[in-house]
Amino acid sequence: MHLNQRMAAEKLGITEAAVSQYFKNKRGSDMKFSKELKNEIRKAAKEIATSKKEYVVIQQICALCYMFRSRMLLCKFHKIDDKKPKGCKVCEEVCK
Repeated sequence: MHLNQRMAAEKLGITEAAVSQYFKNKRGSDMKFSKELKNEIRKAAKEIATSKKEYVVIQQICALCYMFRSRMLLCKFHKIDDKKPKGCKVCEEVCK
């Protein structure tokens, strides 16, 4: 199922402008994912797009967040942009 910008924004609870920025690669374009992660993101997106259950959005985003934290990916993305807060240990502490 393909969602237009309005539908995607409604499902995710964000603005159409934010969705537009992702589609136009103005946000998130410098993030590179492994093939495995891309597959997980696609699966979550498909589940969100096709499900009529409201909780699925939260369920899928939480699952992706857990995967990112447990693999220390947020730390890697912070390092790419050199925006890691000094002394940040969020991933380490949350995923003990």
